[in-house]
Amino acid sequence: VDIVEVLARHDSTARLALRGVEQAEVTGEWMRENMNPFDRFYVSPHIRTRETAAHLKLEGQWIVDDRFRERDWGEVANPNEDLTSSMTPLSKRLKKMNEWYWKPQGGESLAEGVRSRMESVMESLYRRGDRNHNVVAVAHGEFIRVAQFVI
Repeated sequence: VDIVEVLARHDSTARLALRGVEQAEVTGEWMRENMNPFDRFYVSPHIRTRETAAHLKLEGQWIVDDRFRERDWGEVANPNEDLTSSMTPLSKRLKKMNEWYWKPQGGESLAEGVRSRMESVMESLYRRGDRNHNVVAVAHGEFIRVAQFVI
């Protein structure tokens, strides 16, 4: 793969790696054997999460919801290079001081942006009456970290 081509793409178009396919298939098998059926299915619009959802092989209609998307990394968004290589010294220092409140230039913090999206999801589920249903979501690491904190 040409590195210039990879760097020119937005992170949302990245494909699921073979290891991710294998992990999704094993996880899906475990979920089907050990969990109650799901009532609602959500997935981030990013290609790799949609592929993950497909490889879970769960019975249901997936709802693509932008609120489950990857954290907006702004100017340090390229997943194919070291995150800190494009950060200013001040940004590196602020991130080290408090990652929860640090916001990459042009991006979103975990405390505000990602948390607001997570709380919006929770409010929507509550309003829909999904609070008593089994809901599965395929999202990204930073979103999941915030979800664990909020829940």
